[in-house]
Amino acid sequence: MDLIPLTAEQWGDGGNAIKLLWLSLLFAVTGSGAFVTAHAMIPSAISTGHLPAKFNRLRIPLYLLGFATVAAIAVNVFFMIGFLEYLDDVYPARYR
Repeated sequence: MDLIPLTAEQWGDGGNAIKLLWLSLLFAVTGSGAFVTAHAMIPSAISTGHLPAKFNRLRIPLYLLGFATVAAIAVNVFFMIGFLEYLDDVYPARYR
């Protein structure tokens, strides 16, 4: 297998893809926390009387935050794929 060395631009693209991957992890943790709080914790705490009923209004913004983070993860994956297009040049299809 004859591999070509990576250029500085390709190393930079790989680094950018890794940064987006870490950002996606941050979005996943944030979104999951928002969904769990909005869908499980707030209703449970209201039904047991630990929180007043006015906290039910916080659920909609938390759901919106959760859906926004899911959309942000999708955008990150789209950009990561764009950054990693050089892999087709480095590793031809017959070596995969």
